[in-house]
Amino acid sequence: MASLVEAIKRKYDPDDSDEVSAFKHVKEVAISQKPGQHPVQQRTAIVLESLTISTAGDLTELQHLCPSVKEVFLSSNSISDWLEISNILCSLKSAIFLDLTFNPLRSDTFIPVNPPSPSLPSPLSTLVLNSVSLTLAAVQTCLDSLPCLEELHLTNNGYQEVTFRPGSSYPNLQRLFIGHNKLSDWSHLHALGTAFPSLRHLMAASNPLTLVPPLDKMAPFPHLSILNLNNTLIGSWNSVDHLSTLPSLAELNILNVPIGRDLDEKERRFEAIGRLPRLRLLNKSVISVDERTDAERWLIRKYKESGDHAPTICPALVEKHGPLAPLADISMDPEYDLDLEFYFNGKGPEVLRISLNQTTYDLKVWLSKKTQVPPGSMTLFYGDEGCIEVYGLDEMRHNSRPLYAYRMKKGDCIYVDFK
Repeated sequence: MASLVEAIKRKYDPDDSDEVSAFKHVKEVAISQKPGQHPVQQRTAIVLESLTISTAGDLTELQHLCPSVKEVFLSSNSISDWLEISNILCSLKSAIFLDLTFNPLRSDTFIPVNPPSPSLPSPLSTLVLNSVSLTLAAVQTCLDSLPCLEELHLTNNGYQEVTFRPGSSYPNLQRLFIGHNKLSDWSHLHALGTAFPSLRHLMAASNPLTLVPPLDKMAPFPHLSILNLNNTLIGSWNSVDHLSTLPSLAELNILNVPIGRDLDEKERRFEAIGRLPRLRLLNKSVISVDERTDAERWLIRKYKESGDHAPTICPALVEKHGPLAPLADISMDPEYDLDLEFYFNGKGPEVLRISLNQTTYDLKVWLSKKTQVPPGSMTLFYGDEGCIEVYGLDEMRHNSRPLYAYRMKKGDCIYVDFK
């Protein structure tokens, strides 16, 4: 076992070459050293992972060695006593980021964090406690003494429920990552919204959540703008409807869930967009004005045609877009036979009708019969009419890629170069 002070001196002392790691500068920036200073004294970040650190060491020396350190990476060490964490934060007066992932922290050792000075609380704004198996009661003790905390990571700690002391509130916290736990009921997320009233970003992916119940307009999460529910068990479009009650929700991630498995990828996306009128990003992809219009019109047509119980938003959409023809009159499939302009070694254009169901290699074989040039001796480049002047041509490198995946349309072109 080692102390933090010992690990710092071993890793950052230039005279101890055995401790130099090939990965030393991945997370750190080399800093010029002033005469008479220890190499670590000007660093703003220290990365000391997997070094069997279990204690802080001499606190006076720690404070002297790291007067400017703001980010501390201590994952995969052997720290178990929260007193050592308190001592570290008390000594590193400028620390705003602390990563304790994969440390065997004991819940029964949690004590309030001592501030750097009686009148000044710890400036720590980001705390990472992933895979440490701490109870939420212990986490709350920690929160009580870190009033500046804005971001908290509690991934993979085995939580099955969320309970806080009645009346507990931490208004500074804005970003919470609590994925890969065992939270199965929305009431647990509701408790998080009550405890963290200023929450803007909630990552709850990979929890066995099955549904989102109707949310009262006065429910928690008044400021929540980013919600990640990837890899949950949500299987009802009603749950998506209920999310529309969140007044600030602008970005939703909801990949790999049971919902909408009877639809193709584009239809699933349209269904979600149509039901969430304030959403600006879905699954990390920006929702354009045109895409929203298409999605809302598609949603109207779908339920008009099917006769299924329409989402509650449909009347508002009909008022916005007017009555529309049934979806059967509108094809969402791309054209599979298309006239494109071809240029052969720069000569052309020659308009040829091709099937978009074929692969890039199939097209080469087809062109080979026309040009008498073997498929392996030609290179294809695709030009999108609307982007070619800005982005140029796109080499069609992947022989197995179907042509429809390029989203080709009338006016586009293909350049054929012979080797």
